Amino acid sequence: MRKRTELQEVEERKNFHIETLMKKHEKAFSDMKGYYNDITLNNLALINTLRVPSQSFLPAVHLKRRYTNVSLQYNDTYSFMYLLT
Repeated sequence: MRKRTELQEVEERKNFHIETLMKKHEKAFSDMKGYYNDITLNNLALINTLRVPSQSFLPAVHLKRRYTNVSLQYNDTYSFMYLLT
């Protein structure tokens, strides 16, 4: 009977220890998950803020290309006329 109660006490301590460890691991996992989610959200926000200015440059780039093409056509046209005279 005495060994049975000792065995039961040891079993209860073991189960309590396992339960405590599981709670600590769940909290640690939850903390790590929150940490990495915050990093991911911050990185996505940074990407989006950097993407917006680069998109605002696109119209200016297209406009400069158009002016360049118009200038090249103008030069080709008038250089050909210059050769004819």
